[in-house]
Amino acid sequence: MTLLVAASCATGDLDIAPDWYRRPPTRLGALQFLAEGTGSSEDEARADAVLSILTQMGRGLGYDLVPLYMREFSTAGTVAALGAYTEGSYSVESDDGWHYYMLAVAPSGTYYANRTEEYNAMLGREDAVRAFIAEAEESYRSNHDTEALLHMLEALDASLDGPVADEGLQPQVLLARAVDYLGVIRIDAWDGEDGIALRVWRERGLFHPDVADGTVELVYTRLASDGVAVKDSLVLRTDGYGHLSYVPTDPYALRYGELSFRPYIPEGLLSSIASKSDSGFLAPLMRQWRASETKLLIPSVRPADADGTVIAFAAYRADGSLIEESSAFNAFHSYLDNAGAGYYRIVRSSGEEPEEILADLAEEYGSDARSIIVRAGLVGTSAVLDGYVARADAQIIHDGDTQDASAVAEGPDAETAEENALIKASCIAAGMLLKRI
Repeated sequence: MTLLVAASCATGDLDIAPDWYRRPPTRLGALQFLAEGTGSSEDEARADAVLSILTQMGRGLGYDLVPLYMREFSTAGTVAALGAYTEGSYSVESDDGWHYYMLAVAPSGTYYANRTEEYNAMLGREDAVRAFIAEAEESYRSNHDTEALLHMLEALDASLDGPVADEGLQPQVLLARAVDYLGVIRIDAWDGEDGIALRVWRERGLFHPDVADGTVELVYTRLASDGVAVKDSLVLRTDGYGHLSYVPTDPYALRYGELSFRPYIPEGLLSSIASKSDSGFLAPLMRQWRASETKLLIPSVRPADADGTVIAFAAYRADGSLIEESSAFNAFHSYLDNAGAGYYRIVRSSGEEPEEILADLAEEYGSDARSIIVRAGLVGTSAVLDGYVARADAQIIHDGDTQDASAVAEGPDAETAEENALIKASCIAAGMLLKRI
């Protein structure tokens, strides 16, 4: 097979060019380099052709051959290290000056053996990038837009592993293509009959096609084991027509606030791209990602008589005595307020035993009020190397059911340690209560 690397350094009149220039001969296992040099003299035109041949050869090897082999090729017509030689040359003078045509041949095996490791690595990198791009384009044509986005980001990630020569494979070009893919993905979310309904579609063209098998990241709020509200996420997938119905299954997910839906981009892929690029490189993508989010308010699932619910909170010392003014009450109340649980009346409890507290609540708010008791009490305090450690227990009494938890906290002195333990136990109690209501 003949591999032709032809690049004329001037666009002359082919009528005056030799036949082997216009129709290069075939040669098995060889690379052919063609050049046309021009100049005001024959020597000048020949030097121009020699420069063009060496430039072409160097471009395929990853380094500049001109300073290494200009003398050898100009005088002998060969580059011995590459096995290259001049097979044809022809000069002619025309109205616009001299034209010098040259054909050089190099065995492909010898030629490619002189490539640098860096250049071979670059070629492999470019092949990998092109493969990802081809997958992205094929996915886009078949309306798998979120898949196309991920493949384009994979191409971007691969292009950042080292230099690429092809202008179309430069990281900035691929980032722009990824942003373009992301920018036309739309997500509709609403309360459906069987859960939360989603539709993912493409806002481009006349028909706005649905995104088949689209991957969507749902971001929601859940309660961690320590009762603290944290963000979590899961990946959903549409059917072949761009639709899905989602029923929340996380028992610790908060049942208020809002849900956020956005096209899924793996955190690991973003981290990899960010680690290889300059600060701010991903900013256009992140802006578009935020713009692509769809938010849906979670409808309240609290009982219809929520306004009639009373939460009685009490804090106790280690000896069982009631703490009248406790920072634990403020912590508990603030936790529920921050969580959006403002439907409920939260009061300080004045009793010590549950029966006594329930009786006081019925007298104050009526026997029809739904009463919940929350208690936090100190268990004990111990001195440690750097201060004190205190333990407090939390308890919720609701509809005859009791739920318990414990918390440990430190402090420079016993009083601070005890206060911190009560606050922590109160927040845990608030978290447990949110899971129940």
